[in-house]
Amino acid sequence: ESSKWENSGTLLDEEINSFHLIEDTVYIPGVDPMESWDWGNLYLLQNGGWQTRRTIPNGIHCFDLAYQDDVLFAAVKTSADYHQVAVSHDMGKTFVYAPLIKNGETISSPEFYYDLFVIGNDVFAFCDYELYRYDGSQFLHVTSWKETIKTKYYNTPSSGVFSGEVNDDTRLYFS
Repeated sequence: ESSKWENSGTLLDEEINSFHLIEDTVYIPGVDPMESWDWGNLYLLQNGGWQTRRTIPNGIHCFDLAYQDDVLFAAVKTSADYHQVAVSHDMGKTFVYAPLIKNGETISSPEFYYDLFVIGNDVFAFCDYELYRYDGSQFLHVTSWKETIKTKYYNTPSSGVFSGEVNDDTRLYFS
């Protein structure tokens, strides 16, 4: 360990806002690629340097990552101006989009970006005050918090807490 800052490289993104430690590798979602928007960026710190994976289709903004059971999830705004969740079964080498289903219909949200989080064995996407749970192939609508003002997630390896403040009444949701 060193108390001095070291330059570990330069990433071709206009913004970096989160770091994720997944299976002993640091991952960074590329929030705003400086290259073609045909592919979104994902960065991995491996062998002392940054590796770029331009593997998220039309992923102009990648806001968040989650990992569960060897599956990597990316909260993405696409070039079509919709927010979706991309899913990778090979640690980010390839991605496909998982549909979000509400009332039997596939939806896409142009309003807000997604937060992803894991509680127990479940992966959730939270967008526009709507909560969705991944069932292995798609995200199914769980509930709405349209009146939510603030939210915060607390994750542990085996359980989690979702905290919502509704009309000055704080509520905790446990799994």
